[in-house]
Amino acid sequence: MANRSFDSMEALYAGVNDAIKNIAKYDVAPVAKNILKKNIKERIYDAYAPKKNGWITTTSSGEKIRTTYHRRRDLDKSVNDIIFQGTGNVTTLSISSSAVPSKPVKGGYVSNKRGSLLNLLGQSKLGVWKGGFPRPVLDPTEAEFKKSAEIDSAIRTGIQKRIEN
Repeated sequence: MANRSFDSMEALYAGVNDAIKNIAKYDVAPVAKNILKKNIKERIYDAYAPKKNGWITTTSSGEKIRTTYHRRRDLDKSVNDIIFQGTGNVTTLSISSSAVPSKPVKGGYVSNKRGSLLNLLGQSKLGVWKGGFPRPVLDPTEAEFKKSAEIDSAIRTGIQKRIEN
């Protein structure tokens, strides 16, 4: 971008916005996804271990089957990023997990929207799992994004790469 010239202010703005989107997608998003995955591991998976050989009841073809609980590990496997182009050419990077809750053990409403499992796990009154307790991830992860030297470094690296090309 350093050697590019622009015919108008609109073309300059478009070039800068394109560079910002690329930095967000290719330089910042991978770092941010790793931070979220680390927080999921520490605040959810490491904070709670299901009872060994704990029984749960599942239904298959109308037949109730007792099996031992196993973790799906959907949260960290499904961390993804989305770039939004908002009003006033504001670029927003959203990092979340697309995992959705499975059917509740106890009655309750469960959303199947992107990020709904992370939101649900962070609430103080879960009411959907037996013995559930809050395990917030989103707020601490966002706070880490704001103070992270890794994020700052990714932004600087992205800018430097685009200046050199």
